[in-house]
Amino acid sequence: MDANYTPPNAAVDDPPRTPARLWRQMLAIALAFIVDVIGTEVLGAALGNTYVQLAGGASRGTLERFAEDVSTYDNPWGIANFIIGSGMSILGGYLCVKLAWRREWRCVAWLCVVHVGYSFWRVWPVTMEWWESNAITLGSVLIGAALTRGGQRRAARLSSVRALANE
Repeated sequence: MDANYTPPNAAVDDPPRTPARLWRQMLAIALAFIVDVIGTEVLGAALGNTYVQLAGGASRGTLERFAEDVSTYDNPWGIANFIIGSGMSILGGYLCVKLAWRREWRCVAWLCVVHVGYSFWRVWPVTMEWWESNAITLGSVLIGAALTRGGQRRAARLSSVRALANE
């Protein structure tokens, strides 16, 4: 074994992707918000339609029971509503980071600000359920953004492994 051997020096890191322009970042925030809100509304309407069909028709009592069932998490309808809302928020956070080409959290923070502003506009005065709903939404957006960042780190590791293998 030769003790004087030193491994060759090589730059294996890929250069970081340049950040998107401001208009693309704003577009990413807007599209992520639209996907989140519209997706939640459409899938929530489908859930409500399914509930009405299973209940045997739309009546005032059926719609009131549905509103009660989806507002709590101790039944399948509330859990389904939670999964729909959280899933669309995760997708929104993921899309925001992917479309904006950003590695920092600025675009995601602005998406969270837009969500809170929208929920203030929709529900005033705020209640305890409002705080709970926004905490779930903002947490889901951050989870979606974190999923994107994990994929970026994994891609960077794979590219460095490929570069070492090609030497």
